[in-house]
Amino acid sequence: MFLSHSRVLEKIINYKGIIAIWGLSDATKRFFTKYPNLCESFFCIIDNNVELQGKTYLDIQIISFKQSLEKKDLLIFILGNHISSIVSQIKTTNFRNYIIDYEYSKNFIKKDLIIKIDYVTFETQKEFCDTIIEFCKENLIECHIKPYKYLDWPMDRTAEDVFQNIVAIDINPPKDTLIFSAHTVGDSNPQIFRWKIGYLYKTITFDDKGYSGWSSLALNPEVIYNDKISKFTFNNYFKKLEKKYIKKNISKYKQTNIEFDFPKEFIFFPLQLFNDTVMLQSNFEPLKLFKDIVTILNKKNIQLLVKRHPLCNNTILEKLLIKYEKEKKIKLFNGSIHDAISKCTTVYVINSGVGFEALLHLKPVVTFGKSDYMSVTKHITNLNEIEKNPWYFLDDDKRDKIKLFLHYFIHEKCINLTNKRDIKNKITSFVVTYLNKEYYDNNLTERIK
Repeated sequence: MFLSHSRVLEKIINYKGIIAIWGLSDATKRFFTKYPNLCESFFCIIDNNVELQGKTYLDIQIISFKQSLEKKDLLIFILGNHISSIVSQIKTTNFRNYIIDYEYSKNFIKKDLIIKIDYVTFETQKEFCDTIIEFCKENLIECHIKPYKYLDWPMDRTAEDVFQNIVAIDINPPKDTLIFSAHTVGDSNPQIFRWKIGYLYKTITFDDKGYSGWSSLALNPEVIYNDKISKFTFNNYFKKLEKKYIKKNISKYKQTNIEFDFPKEFIFFPLQLFNDTVMLQSNFEPLKLFKDIVTILNKKNIQLLVKRHPLCNNTILEKLLIKYEKEKKIKLFNGSIHDAISKCTTVYVINSGVGFEALLHLKPVVTFGKSDYMSVTKHITNLNEIEKNPWYFLDDDKRDKIKLFLHYFIHEKCINLTNKRDIKNKITSFVVTYLNKEYYDNNLTERIK
């Protein structure tokens, strides 16, 4: 199967059995020149040239493929220009323990592979799309570009309309066609890379099934515990996140620091766009939920700070907010969300990205809808729970769980758009995973770092 160069080296160094490298090619010679200390790791060089068989190179014997199969616990390492023909020869036998260094192998991608892109022209996401195109050019892959339909979708359409006609469309690509699909949901498919703009500044998120409450994390949150990450590791990483996003006041939307008289103790409720498709994952009708929350907290004399979504143009909501503020049932806020989150006691959201950002502050988050981060929040399906206790508090175990979640999510579900290498690694990982599954499956699974 295909592995990154670093994983190949790791495999060679740690393998306990016999290792062979295929072919006395220029690529093989360059490899041994670059890593002379690894020569002793190789038992033999496999070569189909009978004139070379029986000779040695750097004291490594050269033998036929048939002779190599007589060895127990054999691992064959392949790199260079003739991957397809070598693998075809290997597949005429039952032998499957081989690894391919895709970074040091030219023309390893199938020539009839096609990549299709939902091209998004928003500044931050355009970088991702352009890097996919660049990847296709570098690897001589046929690339089909389609403008993302949602860019021209009328904003007065309902969330249901957008979901049915754009988000939940049936995508069934033919063999050897891979699709980078923007803002869609559906069944997991190794030929579909589902992605959307991320919760954090200049990131995108990706998931097999989609986003928010449709994502695989919403369905199976326990996956974050599969990798045993030490407390030391996730604590150190969390400190880096604090420094990067909170101390620098960085968010997906531009944040403005303002002078504001915050209550001593309050709940912060940043509102969302009511026609956003994620509202379909709300456990309550959004406007009614907001009214009910205001009523419940007002009766309990609990201060509620509300921030309207910066892109909201809902006139009904606007009038309601003005009314509630005049009645002193809420306080409206238009400053930095980091400022409000840091000073509040609890954050209420349906499934907003602000809820995710609140986790960076280690704030208690109450969610009223399904999301990919709901496993580290108090998830409400019945408002009686809020009637009984509107507050939510975190103990040390819950804080550690949030830190572990953030470490997992950002490493496994996010792409940093300011890091070209990270973008290319994720694109390559998707393509190579498909090729491994379809053509080079030797019962191994790997993740490209």
